[in-house]
Amino acid sequence: MGTTTPAVMQFEIVRHVTLPQIKLPDDGSALYLRFEKAIETARQLEAMKTRRSKNATTESTETPLPPPQVAEVTNLQTGELGQFIVNAVLESNLNESYPDEGYVKKCFSIKQLSLKKGRGGYSYKTFEILEIRLKEAANAAPNKTATRH
Repeated sequence: MGTTTPAVMQFEIVRHVTLPQIKLPDDGSALYLRFEKAIETARQLEAMKTRRSKNATTESTETPLPPPQVAEVTNLQTGELGQFIVNAVLESNLNESYPDEGYVKKCFSIKQLSLKKGRGGYSYKTFEILEIRLKEAANAAPNKTATRH
């Protein structure tokens, strides 16, 4: 008696309900991204996180942290669509150089450089941000993102 193998199911993604988080590499290497949507405030589905700090009288206080700024991006190296947490300095640099959300649909190489000391003893991260263009061979590659029919 012969066995039949089930047909392989074929499907396409209609909508991403949740997105994986895309992070800058810890080793200082660049991340290659295309911003698919503008930076926005993340919707908080859980209780706000808090920051524990001590004031001059050594009393411990908890300060609510605002929700992070996020952007929907495509990792150009993997084709993965994901959510990228955008640091305040990175957001400021993008908004200053690309007013009116002009960074959307553009490609970038982003590399975290170092921590700098700011006012009030706070540290902030600096970035190397390069606008890049995909070469024709890469543009001809199949699109891995969802399409609508």
